[in-house]
Amino acid sequence: MRRSIIETGFDVVALHHRMCKAYSAVAIRAVDVLRDSTGGSIQVLIAIYERIEAERDISLWGDCSREKFQAKYVAKTPGIRISRRRWALRGPCYPRYLMPKRGDKVVPGGVVDEIINGAGPIYIERVWGFDLWGFNDLSCLAVPVLWRRGNPSGAVLAKVILTVMPCEQAILLEPQLQRIKPQVIPERFQFI
Repeated sequence: MRRSIIETGFDVVALHHRMCKAYSAVAIRAVDVLRDSTGGSIQVLIAIYERIEAERDISLWGDCSREKFQAKYVAKTPGIRISRRRWALRGPCYPRYLMPKRGDKVVPGGVVDEIINGAGPIYIERVWGFDLWGFNDLSCLAVPVLWRRGNPSGAVLAKVILTVMPCEQAILLEPQLQRIKPQVIPERFQFI
């Protein structure tokens, strides 16, 4: 599985189709494999925001808004450490408000919010401002998952997959970036 993860560029959607497993199962298993096989050398956080709808039939779903989505699954390797305080005083910890955790709502103005409002895939090359030297800068990729089955009016946004990793390891996302051709945002300051 490790080879498939690297070959697809951490593409949870492609791995979902290749392995015929749920998106969440693929994300959790990918992080587990990386945790076990790399000894912590590859750091990644994968969050899956899902639509919260009472109706199971997607043809009855209403309009998209950030209030209808929440982080249902968040898997991360141990190298992505989150500070318990509002501001991280030590370099390797990231501020709590930056990283999603299970049950979090969508942050207004963030990449997940932009996708919900109609943007395609978005890639932030560098999220900076965690230390003076830039050692802990992050790269972030957000990908929409559209469902078509049973909906005569077209595709419906069902999920958003957020992949976050350190900038120096962002080259691992390259196969996915070449395939999906996301909108590229050069940098943001402490905000995903």
